[in-house]
Amino acid sequence: MGAGNNTYREERREEGKGSFLTMASAMRLAARPLFNGSDKDEAKPGRLERCQLTLSTNITRADLAGRRGTLRVEGTVEGSPPVYGVIAYFDSAHDGGYRAPTATSVPDSQGRFAIEVSDLAPCGNGELRVELCHVNGGVSERRLDFSVTPEGRVDLSQWEMRQALEPVAEAVAHNQLTAAQTALRKLEASQTPELGKDIARKLVGTLQAEPKPTPADAPVAITQLPLGDARPQAAEVGWLKPAANRIPRNEEIESPLLDSGMLYATGLYAHSPSRYVFDLGGKWKLLRGEAGLHTAHQPHGAVVFVIKTDGKEVFRSPTIRGGTKASYEVNVTGVKTLELMVDKAYSGNGGNWGLWLAPTLFREPGVDTSEHK
Repeated sequence: MGAGNNTYREERREEGKGSFLTMASAMRLAARPLFNGSDKDEAKPGRLERCQLTLSTNITRADLAGRRGTLRVEGTVEGSPPVYGVIAYFDSAHDGGYRAPTATSVPDSQGRFAIEVSDLAPCGNGELRVELCHVNGGVSERRLDFSVTPEGRVDLSQWEMRQALEPVAEAVAHNQLTAAQTALRKLEASQTPELGKDIARKLVGTLQAEPKPTPADAPVAITQLPLGDARPQAAEVGWLKPAANRIPRNEEIESPLLDSGMLYATGLYAHSPSRYVFDLGGKWKLLRGEAGLHTAHQPHGAVVFVIKTDGKEVFRSPTIRGGTKASYEVNVTGVKTLELMVDKAYSGNGGNWGLWLAPTLFREPGVDTSEHK
């Protein structure tokens, strides 16, 4: 119904067309008992037996050339209960889809479908959410990434990287070290960008439990140290378990990838309230990085990121919600203890999957900045 209460009775106040039922909403409702007269298998969870999705653009397909900002998703889907409809939300605001352009399709007898949208607004980290509607009213979901340049060109590089990383991520998610190492070797030999290879290496590394140095103990030859590669003095999170360079195993988000609109190779999982403490030993000069919410929870979460050095607060982000990120650059010269904290912004704590993204320490080559050498 449009944006719900935002448009309710606008027509009565002569402010607009009022609330309306989109084709996307109508397709979801078509399988509900009130509209189709049947509650058969209503309690049965929908399951996808086959789901192959492919993205293409006006750059990658000659037949779409000349159409500004064109994004096409097509695929084949089979489910139990059967899938009767496909809904695509082209969400660039990460607000749960309220302002996302939508389109629908009905799979043919072989489960094939295609959806195409043009004139997408420029965005840095758009998300294509594909909802697959089962005949009993259940819905399965797949998410794919895209961006649109200010010139109107659709960029699928993030989606392509995710496709390349999927075998590694799946093996890591199931703690299958041998399978993960095999997938990594194949990835290393491919044309995947170096960032993708680095992400894969870090993921596989999370299964190998190799000892990590504290920042205070890192050799002076190391001039950059991602905190995901360092050992904390203390670590606690408000949900699940502390984790570095991956999302911990859970039933809500299957992928271990550090995902906040973009993919990151290093970082810290930090569902609020959370606290990571590192011993710097006064040997580092600068801390730099980003922080944000996990992509899957950007429509729901609201957190504040806080950094303390030797007990003094030196950084506090505004309330972070949606796809917004916080950037920080903190002088840590002479600092002994570094704390990274995530607080909930409001009374509720659901969806507050905070992520410290590529937090990295820097110093000059071969220089010990501690007071006592």
